[in-house]
Parts: sequence; C-alpha cells; structure tokens
Amino acid sequence: MSRLNTAEAPYVIPPEGGWKGSTWYKVRVAYNKSNPVHFALFFSGFLSEGEGSDGPQPLQYNHVHGSTSGSENVPLRELYYLEVIEELWCERDESIHMKYMLPDTLIEQAENLNNRNKG
Repeated sequence: MSRLNTAEAPYVIPPEGGWKGSTWYKVRVAYNKSNPVHFALFFSGFLSEGEGSDGPQPLQYNHVHGSTSGSENVPLRELYYLEVIEELWCERDESIHMKYMLPDTLIEQAENLNNRNKG
C-alpha cells in the first residue's frame, strides 16, 4: 500500500507493475472513513514524471466515475481509499469510437457488481 506525498492523501493500492496513463481500472473505493468500500471505475489521466520508489503516479485529469458518490467525477485527491482490482482499457490503444462508448458499459458493470454484493 502506498500513500501519496501529502498529509491528507488517500491510501492507494496501485496496479501490479505500476500505473499507465489514460487507462480505465476497476477499483474498490471509499470516499471517507465511514463510507463502505465499493466497486467503481477509475481513469488514471496524466501521470507524474517522477521516478520515485512508487514510480509515476496519477497526477492530472484522473477521476473515479460511475459510483455512488452523487458526483460524476471525483478526483483521486478527494478519496479516502482506492485499491486497483484490474486494468480494463487503455484509451491510447483503442479507436475514438470505443473511447466514448466503453465508459458507459463499464459503469453498468460496476453498478451490477455493487448490486450483487448488497444482496
């Protein structure tokens, strides 16, 4: 488990092998310490250039999407906990048409996982 470099930063369990830029991940997330951990989608956005002990980190234009927060896009810096489950799709590897279709499909899958876990 790594912690970003600020006192208020979230706990982050990055993907094995490190982050990829502009990539969608299936994650488990909590918005604060009393929020239950649940499935969502995370877009990594641009990565830092630093090569520290944890390698490049999500820096700009990252967000959790399609979760129960009441907000469409919540940036990593506002989370309490994020754990990457698996890489789903890298935007640089797909066509522009897929870029705009896939997130809706992924959101539906994340909602189905959350509903299945409630029952």
